[in-house]
Amino acid sequence: MGVLVCNGANLQCSFGVAPSTLMVLPVNRVLATTPAATIMDFAPMVNILPFGMCNSMANPTVASATAAAMGVLTPMPCVPVTPAPWAPGSPQVLIGNMPALNNSSKLMCAWGGVIQIISPGQFKTQETRIFNVWLNLFPYNQYCANIDFCIPCGHLRGQAG
Repeated sequence: MGVLVCNGANLQCSFGVAPSTLMVLPVNRVLATTPAATIMDFAPMVNILPFGMCNSMANPTVASATAAAMGVLTPMPCVPVTPAPWAPGSPQVLIGNMPALNNSSKLMCAWGGVIQIISPGQFKTQETRIFNVWLNLFPYNQYCANIDFCIPCGHLRGQAG
């Protein structure tokens, strides 16, 4: 299962020379420390920032600069053109009635580049792992039954499981 992508995720284009950052506007009010992304977060220069220089001959600026340099490939500044949403997204998780963006989704640039997610913008931390180990060491019947409310696992006294 994919990891939910949020604001600040690192992106890479197959024709770009540098990574970029996904910018997610907080319009859906769903946060994972920062705003969570959907497949509709594909607007160039708003959500998808430039990838440094572009090497695609399908890009008219690269083609004209290469022609002017007598056929020597001449990269030009990247201006992403993303006409369609991310695919496939996560159809089981909806944010504002749109599929959530996960780390296996891809986005196509009109100049032939494939934009992929290098880093989703959120990670499991050591604290999360320690908490999970703690819950395995102290299951409900050994710890939670003796207190009114167990903060780590949320059990109330008398509540089963």
